[in-house]
Amino acid sequence: NAGVVGGHAHAASAEVRCVREKKPPPGSPPAASTATPVAPKDTAKPTSAAAPAPPKVAAAPEPTKGAWQISPDGATAFDAARGLTWQRADALASWPEAGAACRRLGVGWRLPAEVELATLVIAGRAPMMDAQVFATARPDWYWTDTPQPGGQIQRISFRDGARAPAPPAT
Repeated sequence: NAGVVGGHAHAASAEVRCVREKKPPPGSPPAASTATPVAPKDTAKPTSAAAPAPPKVAAAPEPTKGAWQISPDGATAFDAARGLTWQRADALASWPEAGAACRRLGVGWRLPAEVELATLVIAGRAPMMDAQVFATARPDWYWTDTPQPGGQIQRISFRDGARAPAPPAT
């Protein structure tokens, strides 16, 4: 089980949100042609705290209004501004379990790179993710596939935008 340090889960578990490129590799089923656009909500700037803050993920510019398209079955959201399809549900898992869960979704599904996951960070929200698009998002750590020194894997907190590596415990 994960422990809690400074209000954040750490070590062996983090949330999983899988991604794939817009165009799946050859041989995979075609993407749905009909989707419902969802406009991102307005963002608010967080107030500054007097205490030093942990390292933050720079909030990415929000996609243009209507850039998110929800699949007909509601399972995925396509970010038209960036060309990425995201799994909308998330689950708590170890890093090896997270990668396996993404691969089970089908051809092309994987854990996101740190720079990809950082595009979901929206300052001034808790969790720091668009709740219209990712209704199950939690203010927790999310895995990436980005390796860090010492054999660790980078994570991003959707509580406060911090980045921190963790061991990929099995």
